[in-house]
Amino acid sequence: MVEQARSIIRRAQMMPGARRDAKVQLLAGKVHREIGDVEQALIALRRAVEADPEGEVGRKAAETEQEIQAEYGEVRIYPKAQGGRGHVRGRLLLEAPGGLIGLTRKRAFAEVRRSLAAKERSYPARVYLPWGSFTANGAAFRHRRGARTEVAVSFPLIAVLRPPLDPVALDIVRAFLSGVGGQVRVFDSDDLDSLAATAEDLRANPPDAIFTVGQAATLAARSRLSGVPVVHVRVPPHVDLGIDEESPDPVYGVARRASPRDVLTRLLAVASKVKRVAIIYDPGRSKAQASAAATAARDLDLEVFTAQVRDAGDVEEALDDLHDVDAYWVFDDPVLLQWLSFGPIARHALMRKRPVVCASYDLARDGALMAVVPDPEAEGAAAAALTRQLLWGAGAPPPHTTQATGVRWTLNRKVAILLGLDLPYTAIREAWRVVNTTPPEDVTGD
Repeated sequence: MVEQARSIIRRAQMMPGARRDAKVQLLAGKVHREIGDVEQALIALRRAVEADPEGEVGRKAAETEQEIQAEYGEVRIYPKAQGGRGHVRGRLLLEAPGGLIGLTRKRAFAEVRRSLAAKERSYPARVYLPWGSFTANGAAFRHRRGARTEVAVSFPLIAVLRPPLDPVALDIVRAFLSGVGGQVRVFDSDDLDSLAATAEDLRANPPDAIFTVGQAATLAARSRLSGVPVVHVRVPPHVDLGIDEESPDPVYGVARRASPRDVLTRLLAVASKVKRVAIIYDPGRSKAQASAAATAARDLDLEVFTAQVRDAGDVEEALDDLHDVDAYWVFDDPVLLQWLSFGPIARHALMRKRPVVCASYDLARDGALMAVVPDPEAEGAAAAALTRQLLWGAGAPPPHTTQATGVRWTLNRKVAILLGLDLPYTAIREAWRVVNTTPPEDVTGD
């Protein structure tokens, strides 16, 4: 709705003579004010006054301008360099730790925050904010009516290493960038040569923090750059990154998997009769995660069975040991992503009309009822929160991995039919994707 209003005003402003039309500018000022574009509202209203200084429209524009100035004031942002009078191009992250009162003020602040975090700007610059307490890139300040507000702000250098052609990675990075402030440099990490070139570049211009997406980029940052904290996403839990409280090169991560409770909650939402769940995993890679999953299942009053699969040859024996279970939870360990392993599990489950939940969209197409994965936007937001804590918190926290809050899940309607399940409308509506894919013949037995 906000973007639609902004688009309409933009088109109106492009009409011949619009910038000298007092009525158009008054309308533009009111709309910009309503959607939170305070600076643009003031610009339009001043144009209206200039176009009709003695008329009724000009008077209304002047009154509206005075109302805005009673609610909002100018804040001058200076980079904390060269005595606070340097020039920097970067992103500004505004926050209101104590919150704001009033829908209009909240909307205006949210719009300013969004626009400043969305792209880089040159500073010094001015922004218009409602009166209150804020932080700008971690620098706290009080914006008081009648006082001149100036803030010296740091713009730390943040390096981002991402796979350039992965749409999920792009979503993660987009969410990350909207939650951090500073000078951000984005590097494509699609192969070892590009990673090596990036490492050389960063050694010459060391960043204050590095954000990495994926195992290759994270390992490259760890092995080639020292003394710089790394925040990573999408790294399998078994990969050793040297996370140690004594390490001079701290590493912070966002868990690659959805939280166990989120997975089980989504499963129970579509298969409410499940009381006994089997957890199938590779003990060489996911022993600790399987233990956490079992604890979460018991917290939901589910009976838990486990099966360990180290290679495809273990699957049949593992399934023989699982009797009278209501659902199968297959971890995304490499051995279980192979068709030689997953195919027999899917066939076994369909024969017994039992659902399979996994963490792979491909497996949801090939026999699983559903796949549950972290929401990329939530992963990016969690990584941004860690980075803010590192750059602007009261001391760096011990290296650790945090859990993103938010998941995406895919449902397979054809598998639900084969299982005799009626998918609830709410589950279908809230699912990220619903597919209608019949599993392969070696799974269905057709």
